[in-house]
Amino acid sequence: MEINATLVVQMVHFFVAWMMFKKLLLEPALEVILADTAEQRNAQGKIATLRSDVAQHKDKKAAQWSAYQHHFRKEMPRVTDEKEFFLFRNLGKPLKPVIVDHSVVREAKKRLEKVLVKKLGQVNE
Repeated sequence: MEINATLVVQMVHFFVAWMMFKKLLLEPALEVILADTAEQRNAQGKIATLRSDVAQHKDKKAAQWSAYQHHFRKEMPRVTDEKEFFLFRNLGKPLKPVIVDHSVVREAKKRLEKVLVKKLGQVNE
């Protein structure tokens, strides 16, 4: 096998081109890919943190709701029968209508008007 000068020159050109390709294209592209991967991991970490915060908040609200339910079940008034209402035992009887004479109503109306006029007169002065 003969190695001539063109083969050696082609090998040198190939290695020079490979070094330039590596320096100018591969290293910056690799840096961009690594930066993007780091940013993606950072975002995933933030998402996981936010999800755990949401889960803690949900648990806290569920515990509060349970405490409120327990409190209101404990403090809710007891339902009783009508027989236990001693205040209302004798209210089953119908009330008698009160008959008022119209002259009494007119007299009360006149007295009220006089008092109101007197009070309003004092306010205006």
